[in-house]
Amino acid sequence: MSEIRVKALAKELGLSSKEIMATLQEFGIAVMDDMSPLENSDVKLLRKKFAHLKPKKKAAAKKAKPRTKKDSEKAEEKKEKKTKAKPTEKAAAKAKPTKKAAAKAKPTKKAAP
Repeated sequence: MSEIRVKALAKELGLSSKEIMATLQEFGIAVMDDMSPLENSDVKLLRKKFAHLKPKKKAAAKKAKPRTKKDSEKAEEKKEKKTKAKPTEKAAAKAKPTKKAAAKAKPTKKAAP
């Protein structure tokens, strides 16, 4: 087993790095910060100390219910409804030309010399 960093072990155990570092200080193990590597014996000690906690399971998140075709169709329908929604007041105001824009659009007649 290779060395593991404080931050990675904290994430694995579902704790904060500060909690892990405080526990290490209680055991007399000096670490500088959360990126400090831990020896295998220290990792075993911490895992034993926090064995009562349930570690976060990455596999459970990956085994989530797969999306069915119906779910994806529903999502697409929602997107279509959003795009077909009535324009908001701001969008409607932008669509109408303002007086300044209308004045700029009209060509001005220059006086003949």
